[in-house]
Parts: sequence; structure tokens; C-alpha cells
Amino acid sequence: MARFNDAAELLGDSRKTYGVALYDRVSALQAAAEAWFKVETANGFAPFVLARARLASGAVDEELLPLFNEAIRRDGRVWEFPFELAQLHERERDFPAAATQYEKAIALNPKVPEPHYRLARVYDRLNKPEPAARERKLHQSLQANTKGGMQ
Repeated sequence: MARFNDAAELLGDSRKTYGVALYDRVSALQAAAEAWFKVETANGFAPFVLARARLASGAVDEELLPLFNEAIRRDGRVWEFPFELAQLHERERDFPAAATQYEKAIALNPKVPEPHYRLARVYDRLNKPEPAARERKLHQSLQANTKGGMQ
């Protein structure tokens, strides 16, 4: 219990629980992202960061879809934008849309293992065993060559 209290004191008001302090930080992050989104009208990262902040605060997927699409519209060269959109489609069980977005992410950066893994899972759900096997093999090959960290 002493360590918890020490951690709570480091976060500020020792009467706050960790969850409340974390919520306060997520709320502050979301407010900052909302403000940045309003002034950065051409930057693709502004809607992306706002979507991620809303996701962290428990937003529903319907709120996030237009933000991820706007990020892609503003800058179609960032592989993380279609990758995040694909994960949203996958959660909604819209597997054809998820496959399309994972394919776009892979086209932008084919050396990242995770999109290949996730695309293999989506292909399995779409009953496409050959492309699923191909993506799984690519994932394993890339994973073996990855030293860690994002690329």
C-alpha cells in the first residue's frame, strides 16, 4: 500500500486514485488534441492524434471513423493511418473493409510485421486460406528479422 500512496503523491493530489489521475491526463490529452485539430487543417497527424486520444477516453468507433478517414485524406503516405482504420473495421467485423485498409498499410510500408499478421487473420475470416498463408509467412519472416521497435 505504501508504494501505491507514493505513486499517488507523485501524480499530484494523494487523495486521487490512479484511475482518476489517469483519466485526468487522458482528458487533458484529448483537449490538447481537439485544439490542435482545429488549427492544423492540413496536417494528417492532427485527426489521427485526436482519434487516438478519443479512443483512449472510450469513444465509440463511429466517432473515430471520420477522423481516420480525414487523416488518410490529408496524408496518404503514412502507413499507420490505414492500419488504425483497418483495426477499427476489424472490431466492427467489417472484414472486407479491414482487408482493404491493411493492404494499403502494407503497400505503404511492407517491412512492418504486424499488418501482415492482422491481414492474415482477416483473410482467414473471409475464408481466403491461400492469401492468409502468404501473409502469415511474410509476418513470420519479417518478425524474425525485426530487432524490435516501430519502423
